Amino acid sequence: QTADPDGYLNRATEQFVDVTVVAILGVWLFIGGNTADDGYQVTVGRVAGDAGYLVNYYRYFGAPQDPFGWHYQYLSLWMEVSTATPWLRLLPFLYAVVGWWLISRAAIPRLGYAVRTSQSAIWAAALVFLAVWMPFNNGLRPEGQIATGALITYVLIERAITSGRLTPAALAILTAAFTLGIQPTGLIAVAALVAGGRPILRIFMRRRKVLGTWPL
Repeated sequence: QTADPDGYLNRATEQFVDVTVVAILGVWLFIGGNTADDGYQVTVGRVAGDAGYLVNYYRYFGAPQDPFGWHYQYLSLWMEVSTATPWLRLLPFLYAVVGWWLISRAAIPRLGYAVRTSQSAIWAAALVFLAVWMPFNNGLRPEGQIATGALITYVLIERAITSGRLTPAALAILTAAFTLGIQPTGLIAVAALVAGGRPILRIFMRRRKVLGTWPL
């Protein structure tokens, strides 16, 4: 049996796929290749203490990259613990686990009965996720963070539309803002806000008639 009476994959199947994905990511944390910019990311983080700010060490004569690049702040703190490769790769590993959890638990179940009850669909999603994440997001480049931020934004906007509540939409705005602040490609998270703009506006107008503007 692949689905429960409510039309969802049974828990054992979901958990087995989750364990498989996390196990592969865990092994890849130790044996996977670096990304081309790992040395650049590490250097920016390590020289921040002596420079007094997050200096672009290799380009622009050391000019800061504001308003983008806030993620270097926590990278710098992370590297104060250790610069060993497994420790540095723990960050993208955590982003990957969160990203997969959002896909399997929040995105796939919303794609309709045929998808959420299909073992083939969940396994295809898992394999595609791994095929994209493992070669490109195993290092310190910010694309993994941006992908996770975009997923969180999408899930929150979708939840706001389906529930008729504005709190998830407000959280989605915050998530999209932080994702965009990593680097300009974080604009993909803002695209989710734009796509859900009209339904969210209708919810706002409907709630305003009931509660007024100030409570919203």
